[in-house]
Amino acid sequence: PKVIPFLDIYVVVRDPIDRYKSWCAHVHHFNNFNKYETVEELINNGYDDVTYHFYPQTKWLEYEGKLANNIFAYENIDKMLNQIKEKYSVNIKEMPRYQGKYRMGRDFKVKNEIIERLRFDYKRDFEIYGLYKKV
Repeated sequence: PKVIPFLDIYVVVRDPIDRYKSWCAHVHHFNNFNKYETVEELINNGYDDVTYHFYPQTKWLEYEGKLANNIFAYENIDKMLNQIKEKYSVNIKEMPRYQGKYRMGRDFKVKNEIIERLRFDYKRDFEIYGLYKKV
């Protein structure tokens, strides 16, 4: 892929489906939508208007059609930190894995039709995640 050659940029790409589940948990918790138990219920009740919280990740993974030069899947974040440590001789401790208390123990179920919609709406995010998840 074309990369931005003149900047040393480190970014993390997340699984778009997991990111969507996180967004739904966020909406569920902070807006007190206790009556919604599934992603579909949130969507059917008008919460599919994507806010800044769920912009496509390409907003920060690409610039003028070129990818940042150091993209890591969320699952590989330790590799990213090791690369930064080695390249810049900095002491970075392990990156904490944070999962908000409002998502702990709760897994929003996503039906196939919603997954297909996400695959359509965030096609480029899925492509980029697929490239870097394997690395």
